Amino acid sequence: MGKAPSPALKDVNDLKPKTYAATAIAFFAAFFLGNLCLWHYFVYPTFLGEIETGHGDLLRVGGIARVDAATEPRIYEAHHTEFADYLKGLAAGESEAFDVLTIGDSFSNGGGGAYYQDILGAETDLRILNVPAPTGKLNAIETYYALERLGYLDKIQPKVVILESVERYIDDRYGEKLLETPKTTDTELRQLIAPDTFPSEEASTGTENTGAGRLDWLLPPVMLNANGEYLVNKWFTLWHPDQLSSNTYCLRLTKPFFTNPGRENQLLFYDEELAYTKRPIRTDMVDKNLQNAAALAKSHGSQLYFMPVADKIDLYHPWLSEADKARWGENPFIGELRAKAQTYTVIDTRAILRPLLEQGEPDIWWQDDTHWTWKAAEQISSALQKELP
Repeated sequence: MGKAPSPALKDVNDLKPKTYAATAIAFFAAFFLGNLCLWHYFVYPTFLGEIETGHGDLLRVGGIARVDAATEPRIYEAHHTEFADYLKGLAAGESEAFDVLTIGDSFSNGGGGAYYQDILGAETDLRILNVPAPTGKLNAIETYYALERLGYLDKIQPKVVILESVERYIDDRYGEKLLETPKTTDTELRQLIAPDTFPSEEASTGTENTGAGRLDWLLPPVMLNANGEYLVNKWFTLWHPDQLSSNTYCLRLTKPFFTNPGRENQLLFYDEELAYTKRPIRTDMVDKNLQNAAALAKSHGSQLYFMPVADKIDLYHPWLSEADKARWGENPFIGELRAKAQTYTVIDTRAILRPLLEQGEPDIWWQDDTHWTWKAAEQISSALQKELP
């Protein structure tokens, strides 16, 4: 027969499960409260800053707190027609021709808070139709081809076609291969570009958690992932002082070009903008694709314009430090394309906007975003008024 445990040892063994449980509860409580504090006091102001202000994507990616610019956003009255509204008009039996057809990415679709088309339309009598290129599905040239194949160009009858792309994606979009007309049905095109013209299949159950009753502000689904990203970025910056994260740079300019307090000379941009230093844009193929698009435009009585939006580092390159200029030379693409352009016209956004910087004008780009401000949109509109027929 074994010897019975002493009362004292028995009491200790009885306490072990309770101690383990209390330790686990304390650990999870500390983890939970720590994440709540990190989210509400540090991560939330940056993670949702873009949603609240209309810009700030670089803050979210870099995980830094928002410091607002002195330049306030401007709201312009609509002076252009969106493709979704055009389709609704067609469905109602309306038929309207337009002077200008614009197709592009976020810079043609209000990125940064302003449509340059609204400013252009307000200052001229041009009728402008904007067709968003469904990023990731069709680029601007492919979207233009799809519109032609489905008969929309004959209805729109534009005198001018402006295709636009931000510089860092031009090679992927137009430099890899000779583009062909995509096999896209009318329904597919409408669903890609104007899904709001289709009736929603989602019916309200009347039991959704909405309004003041929602607890997402306290326990948002993205909290843990966002907190983790924030901490990883902070650790990364300790070893890479010129970066806010693995894909976001923060360089110092030689002049203050922003009105964000404490960040007047800080240039934030994506590392994607440095891709040209590893593989130059294949200008020859871009030119061939634009020549083909120009031939199609001419067959419909239109003139083709291509607007490459200069990357942020490209636009501000003259004001980088000498050390940063030595690391990254200036992107030659826009100049190379202008030299090749024969059947189409290049709208040189870098040449249009740099004079403002030379005059010391601040906030041509949002300091915390990858998009330009209304100041740039106004300058682009002024240049187009001189350029368009």
